[in-house]
Amino acid sequence: MDESTNDAMPIYVGIDGSVPALEAARWAGEYAARIRRSVVLVHSLPDVTWYLGTGVLAGEQEILGELREVGRQALDAAERAVREVNPSIDLRAVQTRKSVTDYFESVSDDAHVIVVGSRRSSALTDLVLGGEVIRVCNSVECPVLVWRAHSADDADADMPVVVGVDGTESSNHALLAAFEFADTVKAPVIATHAWQIAESVGVGYTAGLIDWDRLRSDQRQWLRDTVNPIADSFADVAVTCASVEGQAAHHLRTLSASAQLVVVGSRGRGKMAGALLGSVSQNMIHYAQCPVLVVH
Repeated sequence: MDESTNDAMPIYVGIDGSVPALEAARWAGEYAARIRRSVVLVHSLPDVTWYLGTGVLAGEQEILGELREVGRQALDAAERAVREVNPSIDLRAVQTRKSVTDYFESVSDDAHVIVVGSRRSSALTDLVLGGEVIRVCNSVECPVLVWRAHSADDADADMPVVVGVDGTESSNHALLAAFEFADTVKAPVIATHAWQIAESVGVGYTAGLIDWDRLRSDQRQWLRDTVNPIADSFADVAVTCASVEGQAAHHLRTLSASAQLVVVGSRGRGKMAGALLGSVSQNMIHYAQCPVLVVH
């Protein structure tokens, strides 16, 4: 397929020949069947110049041909995985010489979602290995589904969709996306807001003067007021609001162990919020125990 070929809001899946990529493709096939979208499998060819160093006798075109063959095999395996779960799917495959980040950035305006497989990682391994998933999330305009195998042995379709709520614009978009996904897969939603005392009443507070019951009640009410306008549009989706004191990343990691999906906004509240993926989103990509949907 030529790189310029397009479709109305397809699901794009990054394919690199790894097991997580195959599982991500299978997930995309199942989801595409539910929402009646096509799937585009994308393999990014390595830079040929990496292979033209000392001791390599083959020419550039020969090496490129070999790389294309490896890519074709990876795409063929991914196509078989998708068709196992969705035999009638509209499915296409792309090989590109762009980096995976550059390619996904170029198509993200017309993508329903981009799906990438991810191994268990950390900030350190991403630093060493290049952090391609983080770069994709930072570069594209559409949601990114970071797929990973669920840590629970008894994972099933009845597990909830968990969404982090903090009042930011990207968080509000994530909240809507969580309800849309839950409505599609017939799952309940847990909307959670983790708050910290310094953010709520300021620093330098005197604990003995705080009306803790009132503070907790106000936080619960704020969460309900934020969630209800969207929840009212999804009458068939059961929703639970969970307001907790503590760090959002820690709380979401805990909930991810019993969730089928965690949904987070792409931007945080920090000084770099407008430029980079938020710290909570990055934490989920590294440490969540289920797939993570990052919404812009």
